[in-house]
Amino acid sequence: MKKSFKILVSMLATAVCLSSCLKDKSLFDPDKVDNVVEFANLGAIESSTTSPYPLFSKSFEVVPEAQLEVYVNYAGDEAAAPEDITVQLAVKSDALTTYNTANKTSYTLLPTSLYSVPTSVVIPKGSRNAKVVITFKPNQFDLSKTYGLPLAITSATKGNISGNFGTVVYRVGAKNKYDGVYEIKADNATFQDVQIGAAATKAYPKTVHLVTVGANSVAYFDPNLNSGTYGYRFLNNGSGTYYGNFAPVFEMDPTTLSVKAVTNHAPYIGNTQGRDAKLDPTGVNKFTFNGNTPSTLQVSYILTQNGANKALITEKLEYKGPRP
Repeated sequence: MKKSFKILVSMLATAVCLSSCLKDKSLFDPDKVDNVVEFANLGAIESSTTSPYPLFSKSFEVVPEAQLEVYVNYAGDEAAAPEDITVQLAVKSDALTTYNTANKTSYTLLPTSLYSVPTSVVIPKGSRNAKVVITFKPNQFDLSKTYGLPLAITSATKGNISGNFGTVVYRVGAKNKYDGVYEIKADNATFQDVQIGAAATKAYPKTVHLVTVGANSVAYFDPNLNSGTYGYRFLNNGSGTYYGNFAPVFEMDPTTLSVKAVTNHAPYIGNTQGRDAKLDPTGVNKFTFNGNTPSTLQVSYILTQNGANKALITEKLEYKGPRP
């Protein structure tokens, strides 16, 4: 009994000691944690969760000058900047090299002659962000190249630089002639998942954006999927769902306007399902134009998973106008 009592006293003493230590010096004091300085999301993050840096995309009309507005945030417990915060910015070519290596991409560093970006920005006292205006020359872009602009926060007079959004990669390009907003009517599409079976049914009508990713290539973006992302949605037992790590990219022959290839837009890294895409040669697979304005895209393609056919899709996309 005495032995048990001694053990109990020892335990109580240890607890009191720990309690006093915690009161004397907190292990985590939220009031003493600095806010972070970071780039705000431009839109949907297009890189995988394992990417060293997030990727955002922006396409411009083919005009002499266009601007991209991005924001630097002061984020955390403090409601606003307690003082003017000067944030230094820099284009880091090595970040693009790191991104390309990690994601098995081959984006070209945007030449300095095609853009201008400020070297610093000030988050005013009482504010939570500051606007950074990047100016581009889209009419001088080489449409055969996919450009990357790696922008980094190199220092801030207050706050810590975010480990997740302190450096970002912007994929930029001029819009090609296929780019735009398209509608797919229910009677203009077929869908079959040969693995799920009859429980998988089509989800049309839908509006999709075809987004420039090359001189003659566009990627399939659904503005109504998860607040806007690249992906193909359908119904499974009547409930909405979509294929993760899958969105078709259509590549056209610039002379004949036929669809010559369909590939997967999803990043290689993180595509654990082994999903890819290929053209179904039995389809119409043709783009049509009304003068210089897109009219329709009729295409048949196949989602593959680990090399096996998974879903068979045929769509007729009707042009509605330019993307915002």
